[in-house]
Amino acid sequence: MTKKKKIFGIFIKALMVIVPIAIGIVAFQIMSKSKKPPKQKEVVIDIPSVRVMPVKPMEVVPRVLGYGTAEPIRTWKASAQVSGRIIFTHQQLQKGSIIKQGAEVLKIDPTEYLINLTKIKANIQNFKVQIAQKDVEKKNHLKLLDLQKAELKFKQKEAKRQLELYKKKITSKTAYEMQLQGVISQEVQVQNINNSLNLLPIQIELLQTQLEQAQSDLESAKLKLSYTTLTAPFDMQIAFVNNKLSEYVQAGQTILEANDISETEIEAQFVQKAMKPIFLSVKNRSGVLNAETISIGEALGISAKVRLSGSMIGEVEWKASFNRRSDTLDTETRTIGLIVSVKNKLQNDEPSRRGRLLLKGAYCEVELKGQVQKDMIVIPRSALHPGNIVLLLDSEQKLIKTPVEVLYSMSDFAVIKSGLKSGDIVILSDIVPAVNGMKVDPTVDNVSFERLVADARGDLL
Repeated sequence: MTKKKKIFGIFIKALMVIVPIAIGIVAFQIMSKSKKPPKQKEVVIDIPSVRVMPVKPMEVVPRVLGYGTAEPIRTWKASAQVSGRIIFTHQQLQKGSIIKQGAEVLKIDPTEYLINLTKIKANIQNFKVQIAQKDVEKKNHLKLLDLQKAELKFKQKEAKRQLELYKKKITSKTAYEMQLQGVISQEVQVQNINNSLNLLPIQIELLQTQLEQAQSDLESAKLKLSYTTLTAPFDMQIAFVNNKLSEYVQAGQTILEANDISETEIEAQFVQKAMKPIFLSVKNRSGVLNAETISIGEALGISAKVRLSGSMIGEVEWKASFNRRSDTLDTETRTIGLIVSVKNKLQNDEPSRRGRLLLKGAYCEVELKGQVQKDMIVIPRSALHPGNIVLLLDSEQKLIKTPVEVLYSMSDFAVIKSGLKSGDIVILSDIVPAVNGMKVDPTVDNVSFERLVADARGDLL
């Protein structure tokens, strides 16, 4: 009996464990069947808006900027070539004033040089008179010589006749000797005239030499007289004045210094790498350069402009000529010196340019322009990403990363050598991160495209 109770107790305890578990399982199954599944949250993809522009071949005007200081093409250092007192000065003879070419700048007292000139002229006239006199003497001696020779011939004939008479004892010896003495005396006369004639060429030659020397002295005197007047050799600006009116100057003393303002040169420094677009545009003309080339720009078709900013009348611009390159190269800054010149005009110029002179010391911006390059592929520099990557838009409005080869960069644009073609759509916006194949929402930026065209042509200020 006791054994049966034990078995029954164990059974009861087992039921107490198994029944709740079974109930729980049944209840879980019932709840699982009756519970609604959770709602899934819809994922929304954010499509970025981007600015785009089409790739179209366009004209490019290669250009580069350099900077330098204006210097006069030549300087006049006027020194006194004769001594004397200053009796006249130009009313504008003072530092900074401008004097036109041909104007009389200064005059030294010419009295002493005029007197010397008069003396030399008198000497010349004297030598000319003496030479003329010798010519007359020569003619007279020749006539006299003919007469004396005739007289000699007559006396010789008479002496011969007396000799015959003496031999025949018709006349005396004394008569014959007197006639012979007359012949000898006449021969002396003839010889004297011949001697004078022989001396005349030497005397005339001496006088001629003295005349030539006097004429040379006359030219020297005229030159010294011309040195008493200083005339402006070109349109110039006075830089320095050493002497004033009534002061005495010594020969060799510096009187004034002036700068030529008819033409001004600027040696501008250009970055070597930036010159590449210019020379690429004119490479077909490089064969025309030689040692006799006066203007490199004219030979190659490279134009130049010079600008001066910060003046009282605002920015001023001059047309310039690219003449030559400097003999130096800055190895530290990697710049090269190129020399351009500007022709200043004081008169007969258009009213907008009249009086605008590019003077010494002005710090200038120099722009060089090469030949127009047509059908070039151009994009904004901002569209060129590190590693020369350009973001393109495909037909499905998806982003594509494309590598390109850059020919050169200039201003705010880059010229592409390869990797892009006409009709491609370039993404201008900066997308972070830019993932290949990502969807974008494009908007054509016509303003940026028009600005790019103007920039490529060099029309932007």
